Amino acid sequence: MAASKFPKARRLKTWGIFVALVVLVCGGLALWKFWPSTEPSVAIPGRVCKGKLPGPIIADLLPKKGAAFKESVGADFETPERGTIPECRLYAGGQGVSIRYNHLGDSGLGIAKEWRAKNEQTANQSGFSPIRLGKASGYAGPQGAGLIIDCPGPTDKAAILLVDVEYLRSPNGGNADTRAKFATLAAEVSRVTAQDIVKCAGAEDLPDGSPRVG
Repeated sequence: MAASKFPKARRLKTWGIFVALVVLVCGGLALWKFWPSTEPSVAIPGRVCKGKLPGPIIADLLPKKGAAFKESVGADFETPERGTIPECRLYAGGQGVSIRYNHLGDSGLGIAKEWRAKNEQTANQSGFSPIRLGKASGYAGPQGAGLIIDCPGPTDKAAILLVDVEYLRSPNGGNADTRAKFATLAAEVSRVTAQDIVKCAGAEDLPDGSPRVG
């Protein structure tokens, strides 16, 4: 009878080792999760994109820790050339944000109408919301936002200014808070480009602050 107890004892010992390993692994995971991050904090300058935009508005969309801040701005960002799409890219913590604008002529071809239809279609997709900044309209989503501003010229009354801001890498998920932050960034870029760079007629009428979402 005594000999028959050994297999049971071995099973109990094996089970005890297994339970101990599970406890050890779970404890290690919990410790890793709550252990303070050793990654350095990211410092965003007060002004970005060659001083054209406020840094805090970008900091709201980038990770707080990780790789240091880096800026890449096209030579034509402040002085756009015909046919180009000026861009400013901002990186921090393994993520990046692209800021672009495009002064687009219409010349009676219906280009402005086509772009407005595209933006409206995007705004009505799941996860997106329509936004308005005065007469400017567009969309905001979990990965970016866009606005169309009237920007008429002496020979092209239907010309528009397209503003587009978006993540360079697709994040995991996204929510209403992210949409609102992108909408705020798109509004600021619209004011700066329309009023200070391209100097669109009537741009001074663009209201301050964030656009209306929804």
